[in-house]
Amino acid sequence: MSMLPEGGGIEGRRMIKRALALGLTMGLAVAAFTSCGGASKTPLPVLGSGTLFSFIGDAPLCDVLTFRVPITGLTLKRPDGGGATVLSSASASIKVNLAALKEFSTVLNVASIPEGTYNQAMISFGPAQMIVYDPTQDSPVKTVSVAFSNAKPTVNIQPVLTVTKGQVIGLRIEFDLRHSIDLDSAGQVTGNVTPVMTMVPVTPSGSQGFGEMDDVLGFIERVDTFSANPSFVGDFAMQLLSGTGPSLVVNLTGAILTATVNTGGTGYQVGDMVKVTGGGGSGATLRITAVSSGGAAAVSIINPGSGYRTTSGAATTAVSGAGAGSTVDINQLLPGSFVEVDGFVDTNGNFVANSVDVEDQEVVENHKIALLGYVTSVTRDSGGNLTQFNLYVREEEPDDEFDVNLDSVVVVKVSSPTVYQFSSRPTNFAGLSFDSTAINVGQELVVHGVITKASAPQPTLDAADAVYLKLQSHEGRFSSLVQAGSDDKTGAFDLAPCATLFQGTPIMVFTSSRTGFVNVNGLNELTAQPPLVVKGLLFFEAQGTTINGVTVPAGTYVLLAKQVHALI
Repeated sequence: MSMLPEGGGIEGRRMIKRALALGLTMGLAVAAFTSCGGASKTPLPVLGSGTLFSFIGDAPLCDVLTFRVPITGLTLKRPDGGGATVLSSASASIKVNLAALKEFSTVLNVASIPEGTYNQAMISFGPAQMIVYDPTQDSPVKTVSVAFSNAKPTVNIQPVLTVTKGQVIGLRIEFDLRHSIDLDSAGQVTGNVTPVMTMVPVTPSGSQGFGEMDDVLGFIERVDTFSANPSFVGDFAMQLLSGTGPSLVVNLTGAILTATVNTGGTGYQVGDMVKVTGGGGSGATLRITAVSSGGAAAVSIINPGSGYRTTSGAATTAVSGAGAGSTVDINQLLPGSFVEVDGFVDTNGNFVANSVDVEDQEVVENHKIALLGYVTSVTRDSGGNLTQFNLYVREEEPDDEFDVNLDSVVVVKVSSPTVYQFSSRPTNFAGLSFDSTAINVGQELVVHGVITKASAPQPTLDAADAVYLKLQSHEGRFSSLVQAGSDDKTGAFDLAPCATLFQGTPIMVFTSSRTGFVNVNGLNELTAQPPLVVKGLLFFEAQGTTINGVTVPAGTYVLLAKQVHALI
């Protein structure tokens, strides 16, 4: 109700003016009183802000190939009832395949957050898609309808998250598929999902900042061959999560990421080693992988070295063999190239690459993309040579569902020009070769090439340009110890994988002094309980081999372990 008199007329207007004048006089008096310090309240402080990196990962569940869910919101809450928005559905919906993040993590978001203490977070999920392996189907995958018990759960942040003005802090979100998806009486997954997750603050420490992230996937948007920061020689912008996630600037310290022959030189043989003496860096060695008329035709990176800049015609010197005169073009990064990055976020919020595997350049308008997924079957000719394999596609880079739908099974045909490589070079401590003989069911691969959209049951990649064995994780149970060194780290054991794809075939796991053990001290402490998740490179040894004195029979899966994690 108005406190001013009702009605019109001259007298009414006079009364209004008197009331306004009285109010103005009282307001000035109050202002003068408070400016002299009498009965005043301290003005609310203006909050500064810090930078929050949100990381997301997952614990696995056997035979769940995909659990793809849009994350549409993330809000932090303070004990006093206030809060901060990290991710809003109005600005972004980030598509995350949680099943692909088993034992891995990626950057979900980077945001500026008001300083303060936050003890809870509410995360919002959109409609999810779940795909499981089912060998009874013609295409051995099955869609399971998902129903969340709560699509906007509130999770306690433990310990509390403290954001400090001008500082960088991390928040690790760990989704737990193993305990979120309900199972029926036969142990089969249902579509009922009760989100189970933890949220833990991460503070930087040591040389690896917030901790190394393995195999962060994406494609290059732009390249800078210089950096204003003297700690780096350049950077590139990388689009994450099939184009729905953030664009992350990857800072480079000068390791050689790509190397192609510029001048072949003379006198080389396949297997010769050379060191790169040009390009401004040191420590890089290359292996000659192909020759033409005595000249080097192709090389692979053995040691990436450090301090190298983008260079055409960098000189080399022979380490072994009689060759001389070859030069290489190094670090020629191209926008659109698919990359797998191991790196970390430092205390200043820089994402720093420890290693980068630069694979093929994708050209969507020409239907050339990268397909990521699992081998579901292989076809070999009468001589045992691989002719094609079926790949369940869980991810595309860049996302291009016009040519091939996610969660379809694609026929991948290979030929003599197809290039075979593996990522995460330091993980291949046994020096195993990856070629067409090393491909088998259950492996996780990245395939590059031109897709033919078929009207018949399956789309086809008629001639794969390149096939990469990627860093991957496999769950199972320890079955027997093969060998354990005096350090309790170096050795081998047999793993019984739980994935139906392997049809009960065991995996020989080899470890080194660099293998990380989580929730278990070492090899001699491994038991059948609890289950294990082993992260590494999964080879298939068709002819058999010997690793660290251990005989590997022909037809054996070999997993070179970067990490062994006991799921307690």
